[in-house]
Amino acid sequence: MTNITRGYTPTEPVPLFRQPQEASAVWAQLKALACISSLAFLINLVVIIVTSKRFKTAPFMLIQNFMVIDIVSSLVTAGPWAAGVWADSLGLGMISSVCRVQGFFHNTLATVFLATVALSSISRFLYVSSPSAYCMFFTNKPVVRLLMFTIWFGAGFLASPPLNPGTWGSYGKFEGTCWLSWEKGNLPSLSYSVFHTLITLGPTIVFTILAITVTILKKNSIHPAPTPSSMPVSNQPRLPPPTPTMIGSFRGGTNLLNMEVLYISCAQFLLYLTLWIGITVVESLLIVDWRNVDYRVVIIFTFLYQSRSLFHPFFYILLSAEIRNAFARCTTYNVVNT
Repeated sequence: MTNITRGYTPTEPVPLFRQPQEASAVWAQLKALACISSLAFLINLVVIIVTSKRFKTAPFMLIQNFMVIDIVSSLVTAGPWAAGVWADSLGLGMISSVCRVQGFFHNTLATVFLATVALSSISRFLYVSSPSAYCMFFTNKPVVRLLMFTIWFGAGFLASPPLNPGTWGSYGKFEGTCWLSWEKGNLPSLSYSVFHTLITLGPTIVFTILAITVTILKKNSIHPAPTPSSMPVSNQPRLPPPTPTMIGSFRGGTNLLNMEVLYISCAQFLLYLTLWIGITVVESLLIVDWRNVDYRVVIIFTFLYQSRSLFHPFFYILLSAEIRNAFARCTTYNVVNT
């Protein structure tokens, strides 16, 4: 079940596609695809329904956007991906227009994800360093919704140039799907891929590091409160609280939920980086000649990257006490009613 061809010489032309797979391998991929897409859709839908009834605060809208990304991804990528797996099994090529559309969806969703991670980090950074700026952008639901809309619209706009062949950038075929092309020697494609990576991944890394840094510094700078007898008497009016609070979470107000948003976004971002680096290295460095690559290696990386939607709900439950409480209250309510 390997596509390594024996007895060829380096001077032979490289075939465009690997050898057709066995039927069992094709069906295994299609079954795995169906399981990943359906489970990702159902699990994230349940999580978003249960938690949306319990949380009414603006910080939770950032977590909610992660769930929406996973739901949309399971809907818009499953069909073309299955068609690509079937075409690969016959040694056929995907229609170029379908490949571009599929690459556009992948690119847009990845950009929205990275922008949401960056926005979560910015939220935490402002919460600690500039409460007034945080109140301006992240306590008003219409403003947060406007930020979400801007992210989705901007991601689609940024992913649109490769839709027009011969302009800037391209989407290359990659194991039943399409993604940013890293074809060596193709300057327009490489320049767009590098630009897109820098403009999306760069700010996300910078703001995440900033958010973690200011949070750690703030935590280390907290000292025990002095006793009332040791405090100097002052006739000046007291300053308002240094950070805004908001009713909406069960135990810790906005501060706790804001921290949990940072935990979740960092965990998802770390998983994304791990799988994205792996799949990009495989695509750009290893797949130079299909005859030298065991297709199972590519399939594993592809399915791992696409199955992030299955891992994310576990992050919500493991890293957020508020979400665990929401599920516990929902379960208790159902038990009492039965």
